[in-house]
Amino acid sequence: MIGFIISIVYSIPCIILYFSTVMIVICNWKHMKSSFYQFYIFEFFMNMWTFLNGFSSIRLPNITCKGCFLASLLESLREPSIGSQILFEMQFHMAFVQYSTTTIVAINRMTLMCYPGFFKKSWSSYGWILMVLIVILPFSVTYHVFLHDAYFQYNATFDRFSLESEYPSFILFSRLFYFMCACSSITIIVNVMTFHKIRSLWYKPDNLEVNYFLVTFVASVVQIIGTLLTYAMIIATPNTALFRMTNIALPFVSDALTLLQPILLVIFCSETNMCEYPSSQLFHPDLSIPSGGCVNNVDYSSHKILPNLTL
Repeated sequence: MIGFIISIVYSIPCIILYFSTVMIVICNWKHMKSSFYQFYIFEFFMNMWTFLNGFSSIRLPNITCKGCFLASLLESLREPSIGSQILFEMQFHMAFVQYSTTTIVAINRMTLMCYPGFFKKSWSSYGWILMVLIVILPFSVTYHVFLHDAYFQYNATFDRFSLESEYPSFILFSRLFYFMCACSSITIIVNVMTFHKIRSLWYKPDNLEVNYFLVTFVASVVQIIGTLLTYAMIIATPNTALFRMTNIALPFVSDALTLLQPILLVIFCSETNMCEYPSSQLFHPDLSIPSGGCVNNVDYSSHKILPNLTL
């Protein structure tokens, strides 16, 4: 219950902030039309679905006891249903989506920083194809879960409910773990390449290196933590302390991947004095800046549109 309350306390303001930043981007799309914000909006919808799915299939059942308000509802869901199968399948599916998106966004930033002239138009025109693939391709791995019965089950030992499936989930955990390792490795390599590119620039905008490294470092740490927890889940024996710990920690790691983006955007939008350059350039994260100007990195875009969010 304490963990649930903590998650509610930080989730509500983060979701409000997330929604607010997305609405600002949409309302100013004429000035902010870029692949960075395309992925930002895409992540918003994917992350909100991830949060709602985890909230309804993990958080609420885990705090519902035999005599609690929602017990009667969960008791009625003890029979297998398509809805329960979708909820259980999405727990794995959205993990693939989140790690894929984080990796693709890192590649997006690296290519636009290193080769802006070549990749700018390609990302803006064809980025939606990658978004579709990110959503669809995980079904090739997770569809097996949907073909097996799923249902809510009451655990008398811990006096709570949980969503269970007849599909051996350890198989998916293993596949997810290898996928997480691959994505984490690619993200780290790509971020190192981007940081090296920034360090090699002859001009050094204030705090550019530190701030950009912060984004890449946070994303990498969250991915690594998620990977380690998944590995712990694979090797843990059910109902042991390690197994319970991973079950408690994984939702918080998912929250970090889900709700961190608007916070980082607001932090970087507060850097309003990085360089002096026409605001029309600053609105476009994909634009490259000619010699003598300032690199308009994707993490620093549109700071003239969102100044009030930093107050």
